[in-house]
Amino acid sequence: PRMKAAVAAMGYDPEKLVLLIYQLVRLWRGTEPVRMSTRAGDIITLREVLDEVGVDVARFFFLMRSHDTALDFDLELAKKRSDDNPVYYVQYAHARICSILRKAEEQGTKSRDFDPALLTDPTETALVLRMLELPDEVERVVAEFAPHRLTGYCQDLARLFHLFYDRCRVLDPEAVELTTARLALCDACRITLRNALDLMGFDEFEGKMIGLVGVSGGALGASGPISALRSVGRALHAWVVPEQASVPHVDEVFDERGGSHFVNLTFQKQANGS
Repeated sequence: PRMKAAVAAMGYDPEKLVLLIYQLVRLWRGTEPVRMSTRAGDIITLREVLDEVGVDVARFFFLMRSHDTALDFDLELAKKRSDDNPVYYVQYAHARICSILRKAEEQGTKSRDFDPALLTDPTETALVLRMLELPDEVERVVAEFAPHRLTGYCQDLARLFHLFYDRCRVLDPEAVELTTARLALCDACRITLRNALDLMGFDEFEGKMIGLVGVSGGALGASGPISALRSVGRALHAWVVPEQASVPHVDEVFDERGGSHFVNLTFQKQANGS
């Protein structure tokens, strides 16, 4: 009541005040808890955690849990360069995509036109469908005050990309059209990861491990991933989406910094055959 009264006294609607109580954070080093005592003055400040693991890694770890769930923060895990570290796992997916796109550019693969019907492998379909779920995830994040859903989304998208990469050869000189389609899919995944990370406050993101630094554009050009998601979305609608269902509509949005491009996904009702 007192907080609402204070908000009202400042001229704001007190009903818009929502207070979320966060649970305790326990620090660990591997299997050993980090002992702290307020009586003895043995404490570890947030600044010390940030200095040890980095701001972006700490941000990701703190966002991995709901506010009503206690967080066990493993300092050793946060510094690991392995798939066990969720930050490294997501970064590795992005770095792998950037490496593929750079190699394709070096090889002279610049075509933006592709046939989405060539993307028939189950891992490709699963990856596209998960990318198209980002708007729904964002809506739930807002409605439920649940930013931890975005960290889970990034980890899941990275997992699906790794499965796709392990199963499907992206750069194949013997199959140029399929290569172009898979490159478009890779670039679309890169942008989707970037969008999700931007929403969590990671302003810039590149294929650099443990240290999120910026990337803009892509090897296929600014419109490559956009046309990729648009065309793949239409193809998936024909395969898996019932009649009269919502299908993805994709537009490109340029950020205020310029250069970097994003995917804006909305869903529109489409009649049969559209």
